[in-house]
Amino acid sequence: MDKRQRRVLQNKGKNKSRNVSSELANILKMVETERVHLDTFTDYLTHYAIVIPFILFLFVITWSFLHNISFEGFLIFLIALSISVAIFFMQYHRLRFKKIATNVSVSELHKIIEEVATGLDWQVHLFSEGAFACTNPSLLSGSWGEDIIILVDKKNNQVLVNSICSLQKQSSVFAFGRNKKNEQRIIQKIKEYKTTTKGNT
Repeated sequence: MDKRQRRVLQNKGKNKSRNVSSELANILKMVETERVHLDTFTDYLTHYAIVIPFILFLFVITWSFLHNISFEGFLIFLIALSISVAIFFMQYHRLRFKKIATNVSVSELHKIIEEVATGLDWQVHLFSEGAFACTNPSLLSGSWGEDIIILVDKKNNQVLVNSICSLQKQSSVFAFGRNKKNEQRIIQKIKEYKTTTKGNT
């Protein structure tokens, strides 16, 4: 192996370590804030993209209103502003994790997640602090797909669960209840596991 090849391998190793450290920092930040951390500008843009058309509409209404002040124009401005603010805070609220008090271990949590994922055809990535799953439903489902994050908060003896519309696809205001169902399925399975474990002891 020459010096150039050795340098390439060393750089790959450094980049991998840097990525692992970055991912761990993101996970710790999510556990601490109990909110999904949007890592890149693209993530922010995708998650909040649905607000942009309403903001543009708001600018148009504002411009028209300033050139032709009227009660009707002011009313339309207030409606557009209210919708924009409501959708923004709705998207902001969706980044909060649902919490369930439990002392299940990470390995036990992995078993629960894999059981749910198998039944629902989720694609799952397990790691030492929890798991990440994504869905690829049909177009008729009403959703472009969801990202599900499950993290163990050992300090507070709880598991954090969140499901949002996929950041790899298009922003959506409605997922026809799929995100809520994803969260409820994980939470329900954890509760069932706790009950079963107590019953066997």
